[in-house]
Amino acid sequence: MKNQMTRNKRFIVFILTAVLAIALSSCSPVNEDYSQELQNQVSALQTQNALLQENLNSQENQEEVPEPPTNEEPDAALLLQTPTPEFLPTEPVPAGEPIVYDGWSMTVSKEININSRYKTWGITVYLRNLGETNRIFRFTNAAVTASDNLGNIYEPSSDCGAYCTPCEDAYHLVKNLEIKGLEREIIESGEINSCWFEEGLGSFEGPIPLEAEYLIIHFDGFGPFTNVDVIIDL
Repeated sequence: MKNQMTRNKRFIVFILTAVLAIALSSCSPVNEDYSQELQNQVSALQTQNALLQENLNSQENQEEVPEPPTNEEPDAALLLQTPTPEFLPTEPVPAGEPIVYDGWSMTVSKEININSRYKTWGITVYLRNLGETNRIFRFTNAAVTASDNLGNIYEPSSDCGAYCTPCEDAYHLVKNLEIKGLEREIIESGEINSCWFEEGLGSFEGPIPLEAEYLIIHFDGFGPFTNVDVIIDL
């Protein structure tokens, strides 16, 4: 579409220039003032045509700036270029921001997973292995707890539906999740039986009161992430 508009502009200027040139060449030598006026108009159009051509060439040479990524987890290349901090954060980290430590990157999603049927909710964690070799990420469901700014503590849900062992039996189960080098895994809760998944967590009892402004997700022994708080705005 852009190329078509450019060709149209060039064609219009060319036609106008050609028409005036023909009119100038067909004029009688007697009417010198009229001939001179046409000549001036042709010169002006030629100058305009040259400026237009220069402007079009300049626009064609400009490169489009790519849009920034909108994924929950930052670009993997950016994470790999970020030096690994020597210490874990001591202040709460907003959801959506990566926490990089010990060769791992952990990002908690800003969204929560609500199961209205069972009145439970859960979270999504994006976990990336920043090393080139496969590694084991070890954790338990008990490593992740939740509260809010009102002081409410959300108990882990023991319900996993009618066809599985209650989630309380999986609360302290050690999970060994293998993640390939430079690859990402999603660890999440909210599904009724996610507590038993190798890449899952237990859900929390709801509902969350309307007065709550944010949730505080506490990690303690979630791989190398210990005594780390993440804030999810509501």
